Amino acid sequence: MTDGEHGGRSAIRVTLRGDTANDVDVDALKKWLERERGLEVLIKDDKLRIYERARDDGGSDGSGPTMGVGMDILLVMAGAVAPHIFDTVLAATKAGVKAWRENRQSVESDPPPVVDVTPHVPPRSGPSTPDNDGV
Repeated sequence: MTDGEHGGRSAIRVTLRGDTANDVDVDALKKWLERERGLEVLIKDDKLRIYERARDDGGSDGSGPTMGVGMDILLVMAGAVAPHIFDTVLAATKAGVKAWRENRQSVESDPPPVVDVTPHVPPRSGPSTPDNDGV
């Protein structure tokens, strides 16, 4: 992937969807990703931060409000990111989500929520943005 293909994005948005998704899932997945191999090292080196953030769509997946889930997980990389590093973080995020869903399915009776993992360009400043310590 070239810089033009991912548009200089420096963040990844993880969105849980479906009837079984809830705020407990959002928190559990965030904690899982914080311990994911590859991501954990970047977090410790302060090159990656993981936030819970109000959903851009107000908690709606296009079919009406989603019960209980109004948050996304946002992985934000610090500074300029080379395309191969972005691709590595994106792949690690997808692998972590897959592992979390498999684990959740093995310990919960209801099916795990559908999880979308997409490149994202976060807002640069203002209240409730990743670069604002008030997040």
